[in-house]
Amino acid sequence: MAPREFDRLRALARTVSWFRAAGLDLAAAHDADVTAFVQDFATRASASDAAAG
Repeated sequence: MAPREFDRLRALARTVSWFRAAGLDLAAAHDADVTAFVQDFATRASASDAAAG
């Protein structure tokens, strides 16, 4: 494996881990699951910003 590909996969692993920790398993998720997660995440972020402001 080329070093550049190894680095790309390592970076991707961190991203996948972040989503898993936030409640979404990207390996098992379908498009609708990802869409629902993103919408819910945006709603929670907006509510958090409003509460802080």
